[in-house]
Amino acid sequence: METGELTRKETQIIETYFNYWREHIKPIEDKRRVVQFEHVLNQVAAELYGPRIAFELVVRFFLDDKEPL
Repeated sequence: METGELTRKETQIIETYFNYWREHIKPIEDKRRVVQFEHVLNQVAAELYGPRIAFELVVRFFLDDKEPL
């Protein structure tokens, strides 16, 4: 495995968090609360799985928000 390549387990963890965010948090109307929940999810991911997973989540949150409707 090359440096920077995610393992299968890491990918599954990221997908689980991201899918939860997309289904339950992103649809919330109050954008301030969405940002607060994103921060909490990211903190939990960082504490449990490390900064690499947390960084990947931030990138996915950001990219998903930039997708056209």
